[in-house]
Amino acid sequence: MAAYQNTDGWRDALTILPISRIQESSDFIIENNVLIGYIGNERTPVIPEGVETVGEYAFANSQIESVIIPSSTEKISAYAFENSTIVNIIIPDSVVQIDLGAFSYCKSLESITIGAGVNSFYLLFMDCDDLYSITLTNPDPPLVGKRSFGTTMMTELGLSTYPKIYVPASSVANYQEDEFWSRCKDNILPIE
Repeated sequence: MAAYQNTDGWRDALTILPISRIQESSDFIIENNVLIGYIGNERTPVIPEGVETVGEYAFANSQIESVIIPSSTEKISAYAFENSTIVNIIIPDSVVQIDLGAFSYCKSLESITIGAGVNSFYLLFMDCDDLYSITLTNPDPPLVGKRSFGTTMMTELGLSTYPKIYVPASSVANYQEDEFWSRCKDNILPIE
């Protein structure tokens, strides 16, 4: 391993790992409970239980429609699903962190459910042209960076309307009065 790390061309590689530290299943490359790559061809892969982090670019550019995330997962790293063909996803309550651009350029993404553990995100849906439904189960409105949807206003992305935002019925007013979410207050509806 040291020979690779000290050789021109390999020195700048992001991660050089000894083979013994990488666990490879039939469809996933996992290291220390971090999913670092998806190498399968299932349209709806099931992430193995025990994975705590979906690593950077783990599903980037993949041809998936959805993914099943286990309750052991606590973090979705930056650009984890960037430019994938994902259509819908449910993020469990166990996830407490979704990093920058996790779903950016997912042009096929139509709906997403974000569990109650997530209380903030930034640049999450940049250029998600088909996004029509966001379900947020956190009763408190998540803190949202001004550019969470790529620009300050989603209509600047070419979207004619905001997606429907479904929230707990008892929290509709909280979301409608929130500094960010009030921009789409007419589209904030109770979860049925």
